[in-house]
Amino acid sequence: MISFTYGDLFPTMRFKDDKPYRGKVYLKNEILRLVDEYGWPQEWNKDGDQGPERYIEVQVWDDRVIGLFLNNIME
Repeated sequence: MISFTYGDLFPTMRFKDDKPYRGKVYLKNEILRLVDEYGWPQEWNKDGDQGPERYIEVQVWDDRVIGLFLNNIME
């Protein structure tokens, strides 16, 4: 399983501002919609002077571990 963040995972989870995509993890279809709306961060924030979004990060998860987590929240 994979997930995405709009920017580096750790800063985007902690950076406090009013951007609606902040503090969230996205699936592929969701991140593509976000790119349609806000653009590619590596294009509009090449130098990082507009916040922690300089690229889209992907997280690769072990399905076995994710399955355990999903089973726990579904109970």
